[in-house]
Amino acid sequence: MSKQQDLRECITSQIIAAIEGGTLPWRRPWSISANAGAPCNATSRRLYRGVNPFVLQLSADRQGFRSRFWATFRQWQSIGCSVMKGQKGTQITFSTPITKTTTDKKGDEQEEKFWILRVFTVFNAEQCSGAERFHVGDEPVSNEELDHRFDEAQRVVEATEARITHGGDRAFYVPETDTIYMPNRTQFKEADYFDTLFHESAHWTEQPARTNWDRSKAGNTYAAGELRAELAACYLSNELGLPSEHLLTNHAAYLQHWLEQMRENPSFIFRISAQASKATDFILSFVRKTEPVEEEAVA
Repeated sequence: MSKQQDLRECITSQIIAAIEGGTLPWRRPWSISANAGAPCNATSRRLYRGVNPFVLQLSADRQGFRSRFWATFRQWQSIGCSVMKGQKGTQITFSTPITKTTTDKKGDEQEEKFWILRVFTVFNAEQCSGAERFHVGDEPVSNEELDHRFDEAQRVVEATEARITHGGDRAFYVPETDTIYMPNRTQFKEADYFDTLFHESAHWTEQPARTNWDRSKAGNTYAAGELRAELAACYLSNELGLPSEHLLTNHAAYLQHWLEQMRENPSFIFRISAQASKATDFILSFVRKTEPVEEEAVA
């Protein structure tokens, strides 16, 4: 077994164990205190993408870390912090493209592109000295700040210019008319409204002119599409700092399928989480310039 396959199986087994234990590692009841929330790099302040948020959150749970901030040994050093002696890091992965030139039977050269996993070791702020400013404080985010975050979420949605119709008691997307249908906003808690709308917006990105997530392709099943949209909704809420809840019961219809796919193919969660990152970046691209994410393709 290759090291890459072994790594995928190790990470996937952790995610399977968490789900079987009643936890969705991508959907956490984030605290809205300062420095708490979705895993974030301490130097770039960018959220981790792809499968890495799950890996880091599971590691934080095991070790009791509350801070959202992580970085490599050298990154912590670059901002005047140092990893404490005896601390064990957490491995995360990024996909990197490599190109190989081959010659076909006619003698013509062809370039083939492959993706390999690169592994980095990161440490939480609570494993470092001098990183106290990255620790979770006791003061929650103010109501004024929360209102600002919800306003930003609304701005993100409006910037896409997606066709959204409110009314009724169901949330769904209709590809034929390119329309998102939502219950009225007053029927939700504020955070739940955007979580639901982000999910349907992720389905909206499936169109060929957007991210071109083709449901006719092998592996792009209905359940896989729901996981892709579920992850994208979580990524968007985390990106915007919105509080969310751990709602395992809402996914009972799909959990068994997801678990079966992960057991059969360790690359499954890598592929779907990368596609969810792509949908997230597409939606955010209307309001901010997004940089390419290395996890977007998985070998």
